[in-house]
Amino acid sequence: YHEVVHSWKTAGFSTPVRAVLLTALILAFIVNAGVLIPLGVGLLFAYGVYRIVLWAMSPHPRDEHVHRPVGEGVRRPVAEAVHRPPGWMRRRRSQVVLPLRPVREQVADWLGAMIGAAAVSAVMCLVLSLIVGFRSQMFDIQQVVWLWSIGTLGAWTVLTLGAFWNEREGDTALRRFAMMVVGMGLGGLAYAAATFMGVDLFYDPRFSTPQTWQLSSDFYRDGVPQLWAHVAVFGSLFLFVRWWRLADRRRRVRLSLLAVGVCAGMAWLAAALWMFPLQWLLMVAVTMSVAVQTAAPMMTAKERLELEEQNW
Repeated sequence: YHEVVHSWKTAGFSTPVRAVLLTALILAFIVNAGVLIPLGVGLLFAYGVYRIVLWAMSPHPRDEHVHRPVGEGVRRPVAEAVHRPPGWMRRRRSQVVLPLRPVREQVADWLGAMIGAAAVSAVMCLVLSLIVGFRSQMFDIQQVVWLWSIGTLGAWTVLTLGAFWNEREGDTALRRFAMMVVGMGLGGLAYAAATFMGVDLFYDPRFSTPQTWQLSSDFYRDGVPQLWAHVAVFGSLFLFVRWWRLADRRRRVRLSLLAVGVCAGMAWLAAALWMFPLQWLLMVAVTMSVAVQTAAPMMTAKERLELEEQNW
């Protein structure tokens, strides 16, 4: 939140431009309120369940007794605290150096994240199917299985690449290109799964208008997206979003609703670009975002404090 406010204040926009942007955002929310409000309620419900489970599983502060050597509890000088940079600067500086962990620990975290992502994807599929079912019609079992399998495979892909990338520096452009290639492969798997299970990726007029003009038969046949439509739209989705950031151990928030919103917005852009049924790509993107953030490991408070001390 603080980074968004800081970026807005330092963006250099004039007052008329700010007014136009805010007006456009408000109008976009009003036009899509029928989609955004139920989706927001579902995400808030899932986030509330996550917070309750996290609180129940976390150790109680009074049960922890820390033994400190004599003299360790001395406070730092006031001048040292005054010159300490703000939180948003410390966060960026702490991303410079990340100590390399043992391979066994990395593999254990990766396996745990994969299992957790599959479970979270199942919960998200249930929540999203209830939202869509309330607005139009309930999904068939094949559609739910397709959504869960593609959301889980996408989350597993992001977690696997993030396990390699987040431990070392890398070029963002090359990583985006690699994510695009992986997304194209996932699109091919999505089409194969839909064909094998006989899934009907129907257009919901409340989400997106069915395409009435003639499109290439290699992409659509009778309004049904074909192989190349899946490849193009999933490749674009993986290109537009820096998915590996969602699995970064150095992130400060377990589940960022802002990140979920960004993923949903990029899914809308990719679907509009390739005339893909919006609700399906939107649900896949939201499922992946929530699953990756919830399941990916995070640094403990002690590790974060030590890292900030090293980079301060």
